[in-house]
Amino acid sequence: AFLRRCNAKGTYTLSPAMPYRWHPLENKSLRLAHAVPDSIHGVLLTSVCPSFEDILQKGDVLTKIDDKAVADDGQVILRGTDELVQHAGLLLAKHVDEPVVFSVYRDGKEIACAPPNGKKSVILRDIP
Repeated sequence: AFLRRCNAKGTYTLSPAMPYRWHPLENKSLRLAHAVPDSIHGVLLTSVCPSFEDILQKGDVLTKIDDKAVADDGQVILRGTDELVQHAGLLLAKHVDEPVVFSVYRDGKEIACAPPNGKKSVILRDIP
């Protein structure tokens, strides 16, 4: 992965920073406290970086990244049915300025999060 991020000039393209902190939703009491039905799977966002607050919100349940389902422990199926990775790996494999689509459960509905500029995907940045 490192060599694919180096261009002909020898400069390196960064991976974007994680725009949120999260907690697994495996605990039944935590699910009840946040009114997350048993049919919804994902991770609870415990804080969101200020530059993403118009897209993601503290208390959202992150259910999908680029249409890949996020499990209650934060894992996603990468390829096939037996290769599991933490969902953060999907974001870290992207380049800065690459688009991503987050789906969340918020206020009793599952929604695809879009930036306020009307585009359908979020552009990842290196977050200070």
